[in-house]
Amino acid sequence: MKKIEYNKSQLISVAIIIIAFIAGYALKAMFPANNVAIIDLPAIGSQAKELQALQEEQQAQSLELQQWLIKAQEEIKKQPNDQKKKEMTKKFEEELTQKQTALQNDYTQKLQALDTRIRQLIAEEAQSEGYSAVMIKGAVMYGGEDITTKILEILNK
Repeated sequence: MKKIEYNKSQLISVAIIIIAFIAGYALKAMFPANNVAIIDLPAIGSQAKELQALQEEQQAQSLELQQWLIKAQEEIKKQPNDQKKKEMTKKFEEELTQKQTALQNDYTQKLQALDTRIRQLIAEEAQSEGYSAVMIKGAVMYGGEDITTKILEILNK
């Protein structure tokens, strides 16, 4: 008889699926279907104008950084000797690191602020409509009222 071997990640995946099903049934029993809201977070992410604008801004700033890097490389090539090239390379690498860090920090802060705003909108909508819980759409097998469109309308005003 051939022994079947499972790796740890397969066993963990199966355990997570089983726990999700059990949790889904338990939550269904705890919250009546008409008292639970569901939200489609991927839809919010793909349709929120503010998030799209933030991503476009990040892409534009990344493009500017790439153009700056090309100019820096051209400046390095113009240097008359290897010592000067090394000094300029080091200077530009440090400046590049600073610019990348600042760009990433700025994006992260704006993204966190938007995430906080979305979470607040969801909580306010749930409270105003009297929902006892708001769950992510993929975690709900059946029932619940989808408030995604309402949140998107508020967010995109």
